[in-house]
Amino acid sequence: WTAMNLPVKENTVVWKSEPSEFRAVHKEDKKTITKNYTDALKAQGWTLGEFDESGDRYMAEMSKGGEKIQLEFYDFNNTGVVIKK
Repeated sequence: WTAMNLPVKENTVVWKSEPSEFRAVHKEDKKTITKNYTDALKAQGWTLGEFDESGDRYMAEMSKGGEKIQLEFYDFNNTGVVIKK
C-alpha cells in the first residue's frame, strides 16, 4: 500500500494494512476523499473502471495491468475508506 502513494499523510487514521486489504478514516468529506484516492492511483498508472456513487457508499474499481482493486468510500467519522485486492 505504501508504494501506491495513497493520500494518507494528514488528518488520517490507517487502521488496517494487510496484503489484501487497506482501511483508513479521513476527516474530509466523502467526495473530496474519493477524488484524492482516485487521482493518486491514476498518477500511479491505475485506470478507473466501474464507479457507483448512488446511495450512501461510493464504490470504484480500478485496474493496472492484470491487477484489480475495489475501493469503497463510506460515512464514518466523516469518511471511511476500504481498498481490497
